[in-house]
Amino acid sequence: MIGRVGSAMLAAAGVAWTAVAAAAPPLVDAPGGFVPRSALSFGASGAAAVAVDDEHPLPVAAAGRTVMYSDRSGMIAVAGVAQVLAPASATRRGFFVQNLSTGDLWLNGTGTAVAGSPALRIGPGQLYECPASGVPATALSILGTAAGQTFSAREW
Repeated sequence: MIGRVGSAMLAAAGVAWTAVAAAAPPLVDAPGGFVPRSALSFGASGAAAVAVDDEHPLPVAAAGRTVMYSDRSGMIAVAGVAQVLAPASATRRGFFVQNLSTGDLWLNGTGTAVAGSPALRIGPGQLYECPASGVPATALSILGTAAGQTFSAREW
């Protein structure tokens, strides 16, 4: 059964929640417990609701959005010396870095990268993508263990 918070979230999304008629036989799970039934319907405000079924799937809007990438790809200039991957940006929405070299790269979004903690190690061939829930607005710093290491990076 959908609780008050769940039904409020569905209502905010334009989804109506309706209990199945009492005439339906109760469902019982394997241990013998009662399984509540519920049904979803959808429709515009003031219009007749349409039950969600195989012929009328729940409409879902894509959550993605169009972004413009800034190419931050490059090469490590001096072994063991941190360099700026991307300057600080309060409008940054995300970034990723792929290590194209055979040695480790170290990435830091909280200060200057070092070969160890608190920097994040990106192994050869690995990709790091910043989680959408924690994009740093600070400068991004990268360090390689050898000069000439290459990486592919995008920021948006």
